[in-house]
Order: sequence, then C-alpha cells, then structure tokens
Amino acid sequence: METAIRIEGSHFIIDPRDIRVLDFVAWIPSAKGRRFHPIAVLQSGDYVFSLDGYDSVWSFIDAIQPRMPRKAVNAAMKGDTLHEQTVTSDVSREKEEDEWLPFARELEAFCRESEVSTLLFDGLFAKDGKKLPNLFSKIGRHYEVKSCEVLKAFYDSETTIEDHRAFHSRFIYRGLPNYLFYFDGFAVRLTRIAKDEFIVRSQICVPEGVDYRPYRQKTISTDTEWPEVDRCFALLREYPTDLPLLNSYAPDDLGLMTEEERDEIEWMRAQRAFLSAS
Repeated sequence: METAIRIEGSHFIIDPRDIRVLDFVAWIPSAKGRRFHPIAVLQSGDYVFSLDGYDSVWSFIDAIQPRMPRKAVNAAMKGDTLHEQTVTSDVSREKEEDEWLPFARELEAFCRESEVSTLLFDGLFAKDGKKLPNLFSKIGRHYEVKSCEVLKAFYDSETTIEDHRAFHSRFIYRGLPNYLFYFDGFAVRLTRIAKDEFIVRSQICVPEGVDYRPYRQKTISTDTEWPEVDRCFALLREYPTDLPLLNSYAPDDLGLMTEEERDEIEWMRAQRAFLSAS
C-alpha cells in the first residue's frame, strides 16, 4: 500500500511502515500542575491522525511492537532515551533538531521496524483547530484514533482493470471477507455475505471526510449477477475527476449510522454532485 485506505467513513487500513510521526507531546496542563498524558500526531498519505491519551497511544504501540516494556517506554515518552544511537528519518530531516522531541523519532522507528504488515485504525473525524499542549500550531482536519488493531488475513497485489493500473486487496473486516479494487482514486468493494453472495459498493473517498457513492450498493449472486461489478466500475469511470466536491457540505462523520444509511446519504450526495456539474 502506498497510503491509507479508508472504509466506511472512519476506518483505515494502514501499513505501519508508511506512517510518519509529525509530533509527540507527553505532558498537558491540569489544575494540579502538569500531568502525564501522551499525544501523538501521525500521517499516512493524505490522512492525518491524532492519538490522544495513554490508552490510544498504547493501543497503537501494542499493535506495532507488541513486546515493548511499558515502564521503559513510558520513561522514554517523559524524556529518557531508549537507545543511545539517534534514529534518522525523513521527518527528522525536515524539522530543526531543537524542535524535534526524541520520542517522536523512537515512535517512527517503531513503525519502520514493525513486523506487522497491516493495521486497522478506528477513528472519528475531527474538525479544524485542535490545539495540542506544547505545540504552537494547530492540527487541521484529521482523525482522532480511538483504537488500533492488527488486521489479519490481508493481501495486497497489483492488477489491471480496463488497461488501468489498479490494486487488489483482500482482508477480513468485522468477520467477513472483503475484496477491494482501487484505482485512479476510486474503489469497488465486495463483501462476501454467503457462499455465492456479495454486497457490491462504490467508494470515492475524499481526505477531508466527504464521501460519494455513484453506485447504490446491491447484493448480487455470483451465478447470475456478476456483471453488476463491471457496471459499478463503469459508473466510477464516468465520475468527472474535476467535479467541484460540493464544498457547501461540511465534513461529517457517519460512524454511528448503519451501512445502509451511509450508502443512501453518500449515493444521494453523488447524484447531487452530478447535477451540479451538468
């Protein structure tokens, strides 16, 4: 994978080796003085994530480095050094040395050295303007990660669809096998719900959180309705890439809705987008 893949609005499939650590703070102000409350800011492709709090940060560390000793790592977060040798990275080269906290380098090394191939982030979309303690700048549009887990049975390969370079991913999501074909910023997702039945969905994921589905999801039988998958691809190919993405819509999080409710909203949004462009 070259970047994070977003599914169902606020769930992300991510290769930890593609994660950059933008910032890390360990202490926040409180009524009784400063208290230990780690916060990390990560980036994968176009998506920025915040891990706010001890449980969120450790959910991430336990996923990428499951055998790390908590006492030593907590001490490193507070300012101690885990390794004598400095770990360099693209991020550290972009930042001045006096602006870069040692544990941010360590955390990025955890990502790069992880034996885990794929993570699943569960996040909530956060609007602009979140200010972290000790940071002079605010975080723009990003996702607050509530939990992180290792995604099992993930396979990623390159394929060709209608003479276009595409990627084919297979993964288990909420106990069901999923097949994801993504190309040119669009994706078709198939979820197996029975031996010979799939749910077909279209996806146009915009990093700011506003998604579109030109194809209304449908349950198909592999014996008689497999051409529906081709129809779904055709609708995505017809979607104008230079379409104004309805800026009047505020970024939203539909995480509490059912898949059917989300599909209805994002399908209607796609129809309005087509009308606005015509």
